[in-house]
Amino acid sequence: MTFSTAVFLAWVVAFIFGIAIREYLKALIADRLGDKRPRSQGRLTLNPTAHHHGLGLVLAFMASVGYPVITWGKPVEVNTNALRGGRGSTTLVSAVGILANLLLGWLIWLAASPYIRNAKSTDLLANFLSGLVLVNFLLFAFDLLPIPPLDGYYFIKGLLPAQWDVKLQSYETYGTLILVIVVLFIPFLFGIFSSRGGNPIFDFIINPIVRAVCGLFGIPLG
Repeated sequence: MTFSTAVFLAWVVAFIFGIAIREYLKALIADRLGDKRPRSQGRLTLNPTAHHHGLGLVLAFMASVGYPVITWGKPVEVNTNALRGGRGSTTLVSAVGILANLLLGWLIWLAASPYIRNAKSTDLLANFLSGLVLVNFLLFAFDLLPIPPLDGYYFIKGLLPAQWDVKLQSYETYGTLILVIVVLFIPFLFGIFSSRGGNPIFDFIINPIVRAVCGLFGIPLG
């Protein structure tokens, strides 16, 4: 196995299972709070096939080979009226989604840091483990964006008065389209009109959040 293969596998594994674990935890919390919709839709499982869609998997592989994109999973559908606690519980489910990858990345770092810190820069296992940590932090940062169906949006929505729901319906209708524009078309246009290439969403939002998280947990970058 080469260095590039180890990094590629780390990113693929982290994207596929990081998203699956996050969506499973959201489904589990919603189920415990009284909403049986996720259970009826087969979301109470860690099987990644229950939590991914075709576009998300394509984006995961694109990101793993170096394209400046990121991916998201199939959102867990939550029925606010079925939850004990109503809107407050909806906010809790979203908060679990937001924090899941942050905590997962941190736990992987706690377990693997003694090995990573003492490994050479070319060590395949160390680079694989570092990739798992980094991708989970990337997923956390991306999930903070207030764009449906990301958890950052539903967390904020849950804090707003119920009368805002009608006003936000049209925004939710186009949420996936907005995400596609943010993830695919913005970096494409940026690559055409800027010599730097890359993705400004990463440069100005996601990467600074990841750097802040790494600084908080004392994780060296580079």
